[in-house]
Amino acid sequence: MPHEPSRLLVAGDLHADESWFENLVYYAREQRCQAILQLGDLGYWPRIKHYDDFLRSLPRQLEGADLDLYFVEGNHEDLDALFDTDFPQVRPFRKIEERVYHLPRGAQWRWHGLRFVSVGGGYSLDKELRIPGYDWFERETLSEGELHAILEERGEIDVLVSHDCPAWVALELGMLPIAASLSHRRALATIVERRRPALCLHGHLHRRHRTLWEDEESGVRCLVIGLADETQHSANVRVFDLAELAALVGRIRGGEAP
Repeated sequence: MPHEPSRLLVAGDLHADESWFENLVYYAREQRCQAILQLGDLGYWPRIKHYDDFLRSLPRQLEGADLDLYFVEGNHEDLDALFDTDFPQVRPFRKIEERVYHLPRGAQWRWHGLRFVSVGGGYSLDKELRIPGYDWFERETLSEGELHAILEERGEIDVLVSHDCPAWVALELGMLPIAASLSHRRALATIVERRRPALCLHGHLHRRHRTLWEDEESGVRCLVIGLADETQHSANVRVFDLAELAALVGRIRGGEAP
């Protein structure tokens, strides 16, 4: 059973970069973290040798630093292998390897009183360059059933851990809008509006940003923090003390500037 962390290293997309992951492990230990929370596109491709070697290296590195790794799935993972494998359940997590845990879509848990929900998946902007069933999968975006199940759960949450970004965050990506991508981002926005997290952490867009969204009609306020990919090093990582994070959630909900 994984230990409840008091300090988290949060990382954006990694794409199976073993060298950079070694740096993250070193930094997490230096910052007295007990866990790494990874925001999708970890590099879960067990049917491809290079990626499988990366996955098999994780337990050794994590054990040496006394860390656990939790990840939501991105769109660039082998989703058929991830979803169809009967991994041991460590509620609400799925144990992929020793010290490596997958956060399923809609999973809910508490760390130091903070209520978390995970929502993996995202639309592949490079879909046309990929091969269905090999490096692209139809399950990459939330289904209507998955969205409905998340919305039907009762109670507000404090932190939404996602791969994709809610629709109302305006980021210039240098390309025309894609309807399917916007549809998935709107689904995430609906989750924020209905489940009312104070904080949303995401990757996917390979950009670091910090956006405070406010809805005057409903009173919902959500600080959205996006992290860059592994090529941008310092913009790929952020450390959170969960006691300080709980205070931040309170300030956001209280109408203060975060």
